[in-house]
Amino acid sequence: MKYLKTFEEQTYNGAMANMYDNEPEFTPPEDDDYINIALDVSGSISHTAIKNIIQLTNFDDYSDTKVNFIQFTTEVNSFKVLDNVSDILNEKLYGNGGGTIIQSAVDYIVENGFEEYKTFIISDFYSDKPDYSQLKDYELINVEDDIVGSYNL
Repeated sequence: MKYLKTFEEQTYNGAMANMYDNEPEFTPPEDDDYINIALDVSGSISHTAIKNIIQLTNFDDYSDTKVNFIQFTTEVNSFKVLDNVSDILNEKLYGNGGGTIIQSAVDYIVENGFEEYKTFIISDFYSDKPDYSQLKDYELINVEDDIVGSYNL
């Protein structure tokens, strides 16, 4: 299954970003004040659960850190640079239901030069078995029903 990798591919292959009216920025940051947050927006996780997990997760150490915010299902649906983690709560989520391929987000991070930044992958992990070996530092955050609320509201 092919997933979109670069802005050029998105522009010439149906403009996924333009379809969602979300112009991505693909220039890797030049300093270390960035983290990656790859968010599973597939059908098995409600938007309410996603918002709750962002609020419940302790990102205090990264309060002044810019975020490479990646939304994915079976492919990367959206990418945007945010000023801080709390800005995720104001973002439109681009989930389309269906499955989850975490490897698409991992590959996107590596192919766009973000692998040196701390990476948080937020998912219910009903997915493929991704290879995280190219990520320098990562943390997996499991969205569980008893922690964050109901799925598919």
